[in-house]
Amino acid sequence: MKRCSLKHKYLSSLFLLFIFLYGSPGFSTVRVAFFEAYNRDGSRVELTPGGKFFHVAIEIEGYWYHTSTKEGVVQLRGISPQAGVKLVEILENRDLEITHRDLRPYLFLPFDYTYSWEKENSTYCSKFVAQLLGVKPKRMGFKSSHWRLAHGVKKGYRGVSPDFLYWQLIQKGFEISEEPLLRRREPLLCKRLFR
Repeated sequence: MKRCSLKHKYLSSLFLLFIFLYGSPGFSTVRVAFFEAYNRDGSRVELTPGGKFFHVAIEIEGYWYHTSTKEGVVQLRGISPQAGVKLVEILENRDLEITHRDLRPYLFLPFDYTYSWEKENSTYCSKFVAQLLGVKPKRMGFKSSHWRLAHGVKKGYRGVSPDFLYWQLIQKGFEISEEPLLRRREPLLCKRLFR
């Protein structure tokens, strides 16, 4: 009886060690960070009229990914301060099966300054995350003052704004993260956001 008990404890310990080292098989927590940006006068940048969010990044298997205007889709080790851009919210879903392999088609795609959903050889932050998570696009109006100086952007293109993505993820079962990161009083900002 003791041998069976010791063997059971040994196997249980190995299983727990495996889970600790490698995570639960097939599933990991996917987190999406939403950022605000501010103009020089201190006003918040709105990509959609009344919108709150300016940029998004996604964390998969411990790494953050986002679309940089200079480098395209890149991998970051973490999120840290950058002037003018503040992390305001993280949504998470613990039941998604997304791995680094799923990211391969997107890595190093260049930034799309026309914000077109149809372009397969370039992307922007919310399009990248939306496609990865299966969020469908909608017609975009580009009506906020932010878009007045944008060249190549056409009204009516299908796409996803960070605000639209936020609400679509809530509908898909994402929840507001209880991450201690959000409880800090100082603003958290994204490093290398626009490099």
